[in-house]
Amino acid sequence: MNETTKKTSNEELATKPILNLDEMAQLLNCSRNTIYRMRDEGILKATRPASMRAYLVERAELERLLAEGYGTSDATE
Repeated sequence: MNETTKKTSNEELATKPILNLDEMAQLLNCSRNTIYRMRDEGILKATRPASMRAYLVERAELERLLAEGYGTSDATE
């Protein structure tokens, strides 16, 4: 398998302080499009450093979303 397309395990993601949007989708068990929509609607706070193409999210933001019910089976998209 190509290393650039390999998914990171949830165990590895559990210790990362900064996540990209694909990793957020994986941890919240939703589609990438949902994460981008959440970012566009202001539900998800993501920053894009000037020197990077990717948007990044702090772990505290993931924890906030989980506390609000995102990523659970009873949450609605």
